[in-house]
Amino acid sequence: MNQLIVARFNEDISWISHVQKWEKLVVNKGESFEKIPNVKLTQAENIGREPETFLSYIVENWDELPGQMAFVQGNPLDHAPNAVSELNTFAEKPGQFAWLNKNAKISCDRLGNPHHPGLDLANACVACQILFPEEFVFVPGGQFVVSKERVKKHDLSVYKELLSIAQNDPKGPWIIERLWGVLFA
Repeated sequence: MNQLIVARFNEDISWISHVQKWEKLVVNKGESFEKIPNVKLTQAENIGREPETFLSYIVENWDELPGQMAFVQGNPLDHAPNAVSELNTFAEKPGQFAWLNKNAKISCDRLGNPHHPGLDLANACVACQILFPEEFVFVPGGQFVVSKERVKKHDLSVYKELLSIAQNDPKGPWIIERLWGVLFA
């Protein structure tokens, strides 16, 4: 099964009706909106931006993760203009891990430079016992598709630790945005 997880905060999500062959879940952290047919909706507290939403989904569904998951923002088109067509392609041809808008990749050093100086990437990597590369490659917005197998390369404890960072560190969302590629590549 393919599961699309949308982290929404007051964005217009009408684009979702054009995504095919994905079960659709909207985690709403903003104002309520009119129900969309064939879209499951849950309400969540507005903390930790989209990484918190993505990690909460992984942690809460650990024993029943679907074969392929797509994690996107409420308006994925801001950072990935072709997100709908990319999602439709991934539904037909699943892979292990792929960024949405992979051509927009950027990188930072171990301190978050040049985009977000002062990120504590070292402690996050140490706490999660994951690789601490010299350079972190990611896409703005941190939207991606990943297989269950790639997620399960790491223990549940890693995702719980990352979830804690997303929920408790004011810079947590930007730290985690840089770690997706380390976790899943």
